[in-house]
Amino acid sequence: MRSQDFINTQPHRASGGVAIERRGFSLVLVLVLTSALLFIAVAFADAVLRSLRSSRLAWQGERATHAADAALLSAIASWSHSSALALRVGETDTIPGSPDPTLPSTVVRTRVHARGFTLDGLAISRDGGIRESQRHIWRAVQLDWPLLPADAALNS
Repeated sequence: MRSQDFINTQPHRASGGVAIERRGFSLVLVLVLTSALLFIAVAFADAVLRSLRSSRLAWQGERATHAADAALLSAIASWSHSSALALRVGETDTIPGSPDPTLPSTVVRTRVHARGFTLDGLAISRDGGIRESQRHIWRAVQLDWPLLPADAALNS
């Protein structure tokens, strides 16, 4: 069989009653339109996947930022004066943060002068994927002397 055998060449009577020979063209049109729609769908799916990846990475970054900030707040709330004052100027110690394995966080405390400390909060957000987000938040803390004179604080 030749390809010519599949083309409709039967005479067709038009509304005027004149017989015309019509060849099939709808198959070609349908194939071109289907190919164009497929191309558009693939391009759209690629754009959606790229935006999904970027939004997931942004979400992980925000999650890591909040975890680092929470670790700093926890370190300040559970501040141990004896361990902080035992540090010499320039020494550091590590305060453990969250025990969550998908969002580990730590705080590094460094004494910079007699009453000043720096706190560096680090959090890493992992969701089981290939990428992870890591955020550092740094704060400077200065201890203030009591408002009362030393002898008044001892006498009250």
